[in-house]
Amino acid sequence: MEKVIEVLNKYKIQIISILIVILLIPIIKITINKIKQNYSIETVEKEKYFVLLSNNLTGVIDEKGTIIMEPKYYNICIPNPSKAIFVCYYNYDETTGKCKTKVVNAQETELFTTYHHIDVIELNGIETTIPYEKNLLKYQENGKYGLLDLEGKKITEAIYEELNGLSGKEGELLVKVDGKYGVINNKGVSLIKPKYDYIAGDEYYTSQKNKNVSGYITGEKTENGYRYGYITAQKKVLLTPEYNELTRVGGIEEEDTDRNVFLIARKNGQYGFIKNKKVVIDFKYQEIYYSGVKNLFIVTRNKKSGICTTKGKVILEAKYDEITVEDDSIITVSQQQEEYFDLNGKSITYKEPSENVNQEEEKTENAGAKLVTSSLIPDEKDGKWGFVDKNKKVVVDHQYEEVTDFNKYGFAGIKKNGKWGSINEKGKVVQEPIYHLDELDEISFIGKYYKVVYDYKTIYYTDDVNNE
Repeated sequence: MEKVIEVLNKYKIQIISILIVILLIPIIKITINKIKQNYSIETVEKEKYFVLLSNNLTGVIDEKGTIIMEPKYYNICIPNPSKAIFVCYYNYDETTGKCKTKVVNAQETELFTTYHHIDVIELNGIETTIPYEKNLLKYQENGKYGLLDLEGKKITEAIYEELNGLSGKEGELLVKVDGKYGVINNKGVSLIKPKYDYIAGDEYYTSQKNKNVSGYITGEKTENGYRYGYITAQKKVLLTPEYNELTRVGGIEEEDTDRNVFLIARKNGQYGFIKNKKVVIDFKYQEIYYSGVKNLFIVTRNKKSGICTTKGKVILEAKYDEITVEDDSIITVSQQQEEYFDLNGKSITYKEPSENVNQEEEKTENAGAKLVTSSLIPDEKDGKWGFVDKNKKVVVDHQYEEVTDFNKYGFAGIKKNGKWGSINEKGKVVQEPIYHLDELDEISFIGKYYKVVYDYKTIYYTDDVNNE
């Protein structure tokens, strides 16, 4: 025993050091894993390149409307409009619905020739004018997919049966391995292991901002259909897949919805409300949805409506035919009789809305008005429009039925005889009015080409006179 003590005393520093290392290994592994899982999303400061559609073929123009690539491809996708990297689709096969692809630069030199079947990665459920992952492409090899960046560097081997943008999460990819779905980030690092039959972002945030607080809806297929669970932004399982339906709720007044997860859930055909793991409104309702005011939820049971809070407190029992929640009151209808309550459920006498509310709304709307940054300003005279400079000097005569503000590329729309054209910031007509564009939601030009938004996200510019 004395020898053991002697050895321990002799090597105690080394022994303590070893013990410290053993204790630190798990912490170090967790830290390294978190660092690997972190990723950034590339921002586009200035869009330089745009898809041109002319005579049913696509090319590329720059921000001045100059043709960079003549229209000759079936389709072109530009993953990052600040970079001259263009994915071109050609030789469309009607039987398969597929095209051959190649990646070229502004000189039409083919890039990344060692990869096959290169394609863009579309974003799903993301608030953005650029509908693709901005620094990623996918390639195919032996029937499977891998990732590469816009410099042609391989990020992952071709090991995935499917590889697509994850719904509601830019910078994260939904991948399929052995028939199961998982998630990787844009560095190829695994975030969620492939073991689910379904994964989607919770769409709490659908923009780049605050991506680190949005979690995941997961699903497993059972004999009775899919069952859904929830994983937090920190990749912790909050709810196991046992619910018929899960929807995360954000923007609840009087609640911190970034730090806490609020979920409307359906289980065994009935809806309830969950805060993190705690059920705060029992599963006994036909429907639950956020009223948009304070922390009040409208609940429906046996076709009758009531009000509950996020704490589970019943403000009004589910006994009314209709309920409307306003900023400072609750209006109920039962047997065609209206009753009025304050937001705490206390009966009150109805008051007309204050005119100050409308005034405040008007101020808010005016505060968000578009700023004109061009040196030329639209001006009306005798029912006709032209443009003046900052000194009110007429630069473009008042001859148009309508005009637009100048966009950030330096072009404005002009309408004459029911048709649209464009001018530049010097007041020079770039395109005489020849286009019928009144059915478009937005009139915007780059050079002589007008903007069209297809399928709510794909943007191209065209000189199609027929606007079909």
